[in-house]
Amino acid sequence: KLSSADQQSVEKLEMIERIYMQGLKMCGQTDMLCDGLSKIQLLKSELLKSEGNDDLESPCAPRTTPQKRVAWDEATLKQHFLERGHLYGTMKIDHPDTPFLAGSDESLL
Repeated sequence: KLSSADQQSVEKLEMIERIYMQGLKMCGQTDMLCDGLSKIQLLKSELLKSEGNDDLESPCAPRTTPQKRVAWDEATLKQHFLERGHLYGTMKIDHPDTPFLAGSDESLL
């Protein structure tokens, strides 16, 4: 039997779980929603272990492919760096001179 504090925690987790499920219905399966939902369900299952409830299933499909990573094409980046200013122009931005007093003539103040 769950204590009243554990029961309140389970109720809060169920409320949060419903919010995540609504997010899944509206946005589809995103990594953020699926990760959050699995963490919520893990916490909930740890609280409910004393009651023997092990039938919690996640609506998110398990990941079968590795996450995408950024791959830099170093050769192309180097080529673009070397061509900069030769094959295409660069823009020179002229800034106005900074107003300041040259010298320390006290009469100008």
